Formats: sequence, structure tokens, C-alpha cells
Amino acid sequence: MHTLNNHVIDLLDTELGFAIKEAQAMAAQLDAEHLDPLNDAIKQIRGVCIIAGLDGLRQLADEMVLSIEAALANEVDKEALTSLLASSLDTADKLAAAIVVAKKENACILLPEMTAFRRLRGKPPLYEYHCLTNVSWPPFDKEVASNPLAGEQRDDVKRLLHLYQFGLLDIIRDNNRKKAFVILYRVAQRLQNIALLVMEKDYWWVIGLVLRAFAEGRLDLQVERVRLLAAVEKQLRLLAAENPGEGRNPYPEGLWRAFVSLVALFEASDDEERERRTRAGIPELDFSEQDISTIRESLYDRSDEDSQQTFQTLKELLQDARSLLDGTQEENREGARTIVADLHLVFESIASLWEQAGFRGLSRCFAQHSTRLQSNRPDSELPPEMIADFIDTILQAECALVEFNHAPATRTEAEMWENRPLTEILQDSLLKTAQLAVMGESEIHLSEIKELLGDVSSGYSGEEVLPELESAFQVVTGSARIIGLDRLADLTAQCLVFVKELLFSSESERLVENYWEVFADSIACLEYYISNCKSGHQEDEAPLDIASECLHSLGV
Repeated sequence: MHTLNNHVIDLLDTELGFAIKEAQAMAAQLDAEHLDPLNDAIKQIRGVCIIAGLDGLRQLADEMVLSIEAALANEVDKEALTSLLASSLDTADKLAAAIVVAKKENACILLPEMTAFRRLRGKPPLYEYHCLTNVSWPPFDKEVASNPLAGEQRDDVKRLLHLYQFGLLDIIRDNNRKKAFVILYRVAQRLQNIALLVMEKDYWWVIGLVLRAFAEGRLDLQVERVRLLAAVEKQLRLLAAENPGEGRNPYPEGLWRAFVSLVALFEASDDEERERRTRAGIPELDFSEQDISTIRESLYDRSDEDSQQTFQTLKELLQDARSLLDGTQEENREGARTIVADLHLVFESIASLWEQAGFRGLSRCFAQHSTRLQSNRPDSELPPEMIADFIDTILQAECALVEFNHAPATRTEAEMWENRPLTEILQDSLLKTAQLAVMGESEIHLSEIKELLGDVSSGYSGEEVLPELESAFQVVTGSARIIGLDRLADLTAQCLVFVKELLFSSESERLVENYWEVFADSIACLEYYISNCKSGHQEDEAPLDIASECLHSLGV
């Protein structure tokens, strides 16, 4: 991120600003007949950017020109291009104004826009290392490609491929992403342990850092970054093949650089990581992912409140509404009048939030309740039938929070749910609340099991923890039976068999060398399946398939 001198700032404030606004005016009235004049206007923008040394805006202009030329040759969808040109020119205009104020330019800010134009043309995306041409990136030793990973652990690599695949699937479909990233991070750690060469260990360590950063929110998950994660899945398929050193290179240098450039965008978590970054040649940049996010949020005026935060706010407001309704029965007339005014404002806020969440029916109900409160005589008590209506709607809203807390609804799903009878909604909500409570309890016990097994594997504990392990496994097995998850119950029972008959016996000597890691994978898969069930994906038994495979390899 380089600082611009006053001459360049003047150029931006005048020539570039004028050129962009001229192109914006053309894009606003664009049709297929006027692509040529717009192309000339964007070439003018590119020329000013070259003179000013603005790499990011210049690269965006390059992609625009190439895309327009592709449209003129009937190689891309012109309607999609016109929409993309209008939005990208708007972004470029805001960014140019921001650069004038900050007197700095960052070439990585416009990567999503550049990649969108490339996607339209069927070209591969750009990543940070493409934009940072003055940075020295660590090379990747090509010797690794001739003998990747430990051949004798090919079965482990195949199992890790399956783990990675169902974690990646949840990331792509935006389901339970935090848990999915934990699974992918675990895969990267295991691959680092399997790898023999230092360079290969560094590779999986770098990927693990990126996955952990996604899980912790230190990196934004953009479309092109999901494609990077998908590229790793293809890479694992090559590595899981019988002869991974033959044919395509399973470790392309571009993929290595893309992940290294992402690691360079966030700080090391401790001194040990900092030292290893230095040894691996990870460059230090003068900006971070947070800097990029802050600038992009200012350009788009994005709100950082997601659906989970919206639901949390709704939960608090509904609790407030219940408390206020109770207060109308207990306070004197003057106090009740104040409470009714507060309730009116709460209902208005709730109506607005349900509209944002896609629940138009609930939004309409709360808006009507707010209007009824206004029309009620300020010196009279609320009629009992009005209070009953309010409570019914609040109850329905609370059921919606239970139903969609783990998987936000589309507008169609919300409409279908709202059209159901209230009694049916209440019955399903009570059942789901009970199921979620049972699954939550199972997750707690699986966490306890992992902690106990960690102590045993580290040598801190021994056979004395067997009663605790047995009790925890029995609770999970019984809970799964209660809510009809029979396969989960069967696998949990098999885990207990492994612990009782193999782990704490002389038979443990015949187990595979990495039996602790394999067994830990099986427990992680059971946890993951429970999380999927809470998100409404009970039918996806891929985690149970992997858990079964792990236990089978352990002789259970």
C-alpha cells in the first residue's frame, strides 16, 4: 500500500474523477450499440491510472476492457456485463474519492470486482499475489511433487479426503460453516503430520493457518476464496490416488502462493508461529485483511449484522414485549400508559426486523399490533382479547426463532412456515426444542469425552477415567435413541466397545500406529453429524459414514 504525492492526488481529483463519471453516465444508458464508446472511456480511465501509478484501478480497467471486447465478439452475456460494469464503475468512483482522502492506494481492494469480470469470461480468478508484484513470494520445492505424502498411509489420505469433502460441502451451501472449518483445519493438521518433507509440512501448515483464520473471522470468505478451498479438494483427490507423483502436479505453485498471500494478511498468533513464518518465507505486508475489509465496508455501506445477530436482537425484544405486557396488568393507570407507549415502539422494531429476516407475515402482524396500540384510548386498559392476540403472535415469533435459529429461512420457506396453523407450529416447536436440548446435551458429553481421551493420550490419565468415559458414551447413545437417531446411537456404542475392549487392554498393541488420531476423527464426525441435525440436515449421513470407516479400521 503506497502513499501518493500531491500531484497524483490532484490528478485523481480532476482527470480520473471526470473520466469515471463520464463512463458511469454511459453505463447508465448502456445497450449493445454503445459498447464501443464506453470501451474508449474506460481506456481513458486506464491511461490516467497508469500515469498516477494506481495498480488496482488500472487492473480493474484492464478487466473491463477485455470483457467489453469479449461482449463485442459475442463471447459473453451482454446483459450480465452491463450490470457488472455499472456496479464496478460505482465502486471505482467511491474508491477514487477514498484514495484522495487517504492519499494511499491498495491494489487488493478491487479483487472481487476483477474476479467477477474474469468469471464472466470463463477465466481463473485473481488472488492477492497477482496484485502485489513487488513482493517476494517463497518458492515451492518441486521435489515434493515427485513423492507427495507418505505412500504407506494412503488409506489415511483417502479418509481425510472424505472428511474434507463433506466439510467443504457445508461451506459451499453455507451450513454450519464454523464447525466445517474446524473439520477442514483438522484435516490440514493430520496431513501435516503425515507429510515427510519439510516443504510439504509447511504447505499443509499454511493451509491450516488459513482455515483457522476463516473459522475465527480473521479472513473474509469471498467467492474466489471458496474456489481456493475447492482446489485443495481436487489436490487431495490427486494425493489419494495410487500413484500421486505421476501425471498432474498435486502441488501447483500458484495455489501455494495464493495461500501464502492470505496468511500474510493476518498477524501471527504467537512467537512460535511468527518464527515459523520467517523460516517458511512468509512476507510481511504493510496492510492487513482488516484494512481491506474496512475500506470495502465504507464503499458499500455494509451492515455487519448477520441473521444470527438479527435473531438474537429479536429474542431480546420479544422478552421485552412479554415483560411490558405483564406490566400493563400490574402498574397504575399512569404507569400503564408509559408501558403501552414503550410496547408500541418495541412492536415497531420487531416488525422491522422480521421484515429483514424474510418473515413478512410476522412483520405484518407486529405492525398491526403497533397500530392497534396507537388507536387504543390512552386512558383505558388494554382489552383482554387484544393482550391474548399479542401473546399468540409473540409465541409464534418465538417458535420461528427455535425453528430457524440454526438455518436462516428463505422468503419462500418463511411464507410456507407462516401459513401453517398456530397449533401445528406450537407442537413442532415443542418437539424441536426438546430435540435441540437432547442434541445439545450430547454435544456437551462428546466434548467431555474428547477432553478425557486427550488426557489419556497425553499420559495424564489412565484406566481410572474409564467409568467417566463409559457414563458419557451411554448418555450420548441413550439420547440418540430417544430422538430416533439410531445409527448415531449404534456408532456411539461401538466407540464405547473400542474404549472398553481395546483401548484399555493388552489388545491395544495390535492397533494401527495412529489409532488415537483415527479414533479422534470418529468422535469429531459424530459431533459434526449432531451439528448437521441441529441445522436441519439429518438426512446427510456422510459424517457417520466416515465415523464408521474410522471405527472399522480400528477393528470395531
